[in-house]
Amino acid sequence: MNGVSSLSGYLATQSGEDLIISIMFEFSRGGADLHRDVQDIIVEYLSSL
Repeated sequence: MNGVSSLSGYLATQSGEDLIISIMFEFSRGGADLHRDVQDIIVEYLSSL
């Protein structure tokens, strides 16, 4: 599929909480690399909680 990027899974935070996450982007500009980078930033933030 073009213009779609998604990431789903389980995540353990630094404080020991377990999270279930799902991130979905639909885009017409910016490209998949940009949106994957944003997904990485979101996951890094959530894991630091």
